[in-house]
Amino acid sequence: MGDMLRFELRVTRMGRSSVQLDYRGSFQDEEHLHIVQTIAFVDLERMQSIPIPEPVRGRIEAYLQA
Repeated sequence: MGDMLRFELRVTRMGRSSVQLDYRGSFQDEEHLHIVQTIAFVDLERMQSIPIPEPVRGRIEAYLQA
């Protein structure tokens, strides 16, 4: 409690309609937090996946880790 974590955010995977993010929080080079999140792009009216919009895809690709 009270430690100030240094956060890193990486885009680890990008598919047609989803993107996977990797969050890490560390203090003095020791990892204290690791979260993997998948975000899916969905048409809420039809409840079906949709392709990541091109303007968004281009911005996400700039951060994609190989």
